[in-house]
Amino acid sequence: WAVMSAYNPLCRTEPTPHWDRARVTIEFVFPTRRRRDVDGLVGLAKPLIDALVKPFKVIPDDDSEHLVSLTVTPSYEKGMSRPTITVEEVVE
Repeated sequence: WAVMSAYNPLCRTEPTPHWDRARVTIEFVFPTRRRRDVDGLVGLAKPLIDALVKPFKVIPDDDSEHLVSLTVTPSYEKGMSRPTITVEEVVE
């Protein structure tokens, strides 16, 4: 199951970073071109964001001080179903 693989530490290829502030983009890849309710995807993103806080500790908390921005987008790739999470450190 694609969403569960995001929680699997064996899926990571690099050491887990630990940042004070971050910008997160989550792309949900779907196997069909069916229309998607984007605000519904924000609900799907919540457990993924929570995983960045615990257990992976990429950011200390998912409040507005630490999670500077969140972008959630749907995309299509035939036969694929997975989230792609991109986390960028914010230095200010």
